[in-house]
Amino acid sequence: MKKVNIKTNDVKVIFLSTIILILSLIIFSKNILKTESHHNKIIIDFEDQYQQTMDLSFNGNNSSIVTAENEFGLTIDLNEKINSKKAIKTLNVKFLYLSKGKNPSNLVLSFENNEQDKYYNSFPVIPDSTNKWVSKDFTFDLPNYNSNSKNFKLYFWNPNKETFYVDDITIQP
Repeated sequence: MKKVNIKTNDVKVIFLSTIILILSLIIFSKNILKTESHHNKIIIDFEDQYQQTMDLSFNGNNSSIVTAENEFGLTIDLNEKINSKKAIKTLNVKFLYLSKGKNPSNLVLSFENNEQDKYYNSFPVIPDSTNKWVSKDFTFDLPNYNSNSKNFKLYFWNPNKETFYVDDITIQP
């Protein structure tokens, strides 16, 4: 049997490397779980994506911001998030909303089945008050959505050039 000499510095380097690896795995796993899917429910909390800001948030450190410079903002590609082989008839969207102005923005859902069959629906998101987080809840009816639908997107349209924040979106088919 061959004797191996391990120096104290070698042990320290191995120990520190192991700690760094463990911390990296913890951080990586937390970032992966920021957009979660539980039983067809999608939760987006804006901790590391989607036009995030640290200015204001309801939960955590970040929210998504849409400013006067952004007519369209916060686009979520639902084809990547909803893996359903069945037709979806409705889509419920809940989120927290804080507006700096009095004019509404719009929550838009769109998809297409082919060049002739396209779906677009929009709900006005009316601020209940300014500078206060309020809960919003919308249900979209999806008469033609099927598993072959493309460009399935949820986004905010800001035609009135207001500044608003969105946090903690829950999307459920």
